[in-house]
Amino acid sequence: EMATFSESTSKMLEKLLDKAGKDPRLTPRILREKAEQKLSIEPGSLKKFRKEIKTLIYEWWNKQNSLKNPSEEESFLALTKLAKASGNASLLQDLPDKDKNRVLSERLKSKGLIFADIPTANDIAKAKKNYEQQKDLLDLDIDSSQPLKKRRAEDSTITTSSTSSCIVPSKGKIQYDSEEAEF
Repeated sequence: EMATFSESTSKMLEKLLDKAGKDPRLTPRILREKAEQKLSIEPGSLKKFRKEIKTLIYEWWNKQNSLKNPSEEESFLALTKLAKASGNASLLQDLPDKDKNRVLSERLKSKGLIFADIPTANDIAKAKKNYEQQKDLLDLDIDSSQPLKKRRAEDSTITTSSTSSCIVPSKGKIQYDSEEAEF
């Protein structure tokens, strides 16, 4: 299929840029290759539109940078969603009135979460997926009322061989083959 730089190609490139966010690994080449895959066209077909793609990237960056900074409340809402999605809702307790975004952000990062200054939908989705995977592992059917060593002992099978020692109680003494030990 012959590639043209149409409005739909432009919109699709913008969607790819939105999805990637400000990830520094996204290069114009990777963006072009992803677009070719999405459009199901011959690899390299969009090479002749490098200038248009570059212009589109600059326009996208400028648009992102010119967007007003989100309000404190919008930032807090995104951080709250991330905390809940990652199974860390308890971190929302006892937040100070002043500087609550910074405190919550630090608490989330201390739990190993990685996210943009203001968590994106992609950050929240990743955190939710990771939490659900961990929860699935923890929900395995394990009888946790017994100590682990006891469960392991019950799970293992006892086998004896003809070469094992014979234990014979003998009037307060245990005999191991020919040796005696008092108890």
